[in-house]
Amino acid sequence: MLIVIKYGPENAAERGKVAMAFDDDEIVLLQNGAFWAVSPEICALVDRGIKVYVIESDLYARGYTERESFVPLITYDGMIDIIERQEKSMG
Repeated sequence: MLIVIKYGPENAAERGKVAMAFDDDEIVLLQNGAFWAVSPEICALVDRGIKVYVIESDLYARGYTERESFVPLITYDGMIDIIERQEKSMG
């Protein structure tokens, strides 16, 4: 499943979505969800083998660099590839 996170770590609904992620899921962080990419707590998901990505333009717009991100950067075109790959999505 594709899980789209668009609000920061302080958002309870987003925390719930992150907590429900399974090994086959892919998470895309966009808009204010990009704040998760620089939060050490995202490392627990990556350590579990869950694929997590951040939209590069959203990360940069919030003043962060690729070096500060704990997850790989993708473009919106890359997100489309994930949408096509995953049968289900949660946003």
